[in-house]
Amino acid sequence: MIQSKLLLNSLIVLAVGFVTLSAHAYEAFQSACFPDGYIPDPNDELPYAPPEPLTGIERENPIVLMTRKEFNERIRLSPLWESLYDKELEYGSYGSSYSFKTLGELMGANSYIRVTSHLDGHYWKESQRLTQLSYGNHDLKQRNQYHHQLLEQERIEMIETLKLAIDNIDDKTASEIIDKLYEQYMDKVNNKAYLSDAETIHTYIEYDGKNISFWGKVNCKYDMFTGMTID
Repeated sequence: MIQSKLLLNSLIVLAVGFVTLSAHAYEAFQSACFPDGYIPDPNDELPYAPPEPLTGIERENPIVLMTRKEFNERIRLSPLWESLYDKELEYGSYGSSYSFKTLGELMGANSYIRVTSHLDGHYWKESQRLTQLSYGNHDLKQRNQYHHQLLEQERIEMIETLKLAIDNIDDKTASEIIDKLYEQYMDKVNNKAYLSDAETIHTYIEYDGKNISFWGKVNCKYDMFTGMTID
């Protein structure tokens, strides 16, 4: 009887040790970097992207860049209009992303301008007050092939995005802002100057009362420039 209890206790200790060891091994496996972004158990992934860490330039109150009606009027007059997928722009139903064909032809993934309202939410009407424009690419895996390289077509489209968001800015000034931002961005990439999450790269320039930011990611899944925001 005593031997049976000792054997049982030994088995329990071994089982607990195995579970603990397995848990630590699994955590190590989970945290390991995989080139293709593979994660062992997709059920452990967050169902949504976590918010970006604080940058130090967050506004207490968002500024209004323009209304949705004004944005749609401006984009109709922009060189971006030619490559815009959906040219209907129905104010009451048009969503949050305006997608462009050009980069899709180059890399197989479309670029976009995402419009955001921190004041009116998803109220997709012409009176909706837009507080942020974001330029980026729909397919991060495709974009990741180019890492932190700024493609010339992206540069052109970001210049046009600045002209949508900022009144009376000319091509030369918009081009200089993009070039300066990219210089700052690459300096942070090369010096591994990340935000508090140890993976997000952020740099910005203030112009005309607006914050113009470049963003990037360096982690197990991505090592790349992710886009620009204006707010």
